[in-house]
Amino acid sequence: MVSKIYRFTSVVSEKKAKGVKIHDVIPLSYEERHVRRKVLPMANGNTLIFDFIQTVQLSEGDLLMSESGEFFRVKALDESLYEVRGKNSVHLLELAWHCGNRHLAIEICLDCLRVFRDPVIGATLKKLDADVQEITDSFHPFHGGSHVHR
Repeated sequence: MVSKIYRFTSVVSEKKAKGVKIHDVIPLSYEERHVRRKVLPMANGNTLIFDFIQTVQLSEGDLLMSESGEFFRVKALDESLYEVRGKNSVHLLELAWHCGNRHLAIEICLDCLRVFRDPVIGATLKKLDADVQEITDSFHPFHGGSHVHR
């Protein structure tokens, strides 16, 4: 098998790229989807080079077009998360505030919050009377007006 190098300089949203042929799928974690310049070796022997003008946050379904014209679909990998539920909507807002106060990446769902699994954070949330469940799922945190500490 001959390995190839693919270089990406632009992102096309799934909505704008209807009908294009997908060459391959690129599975990426949340951290890997936050990228500007990176070399990523793939399990199949191919190498991906991300070379964007500025940092981008890739989303599930985004398409990357290689310099040679192939389209690759971004797939968000499953990760170890906490699903956090409050006693009511006000309690859930309080829990969200505590997570934000700690500069955590947070996914805001209708009836729960999701954060990366961390024993210290889990214990803190439980002390705040949250229902904290360990789950494995893709992570799509809210992108606020400022940056997320990594």
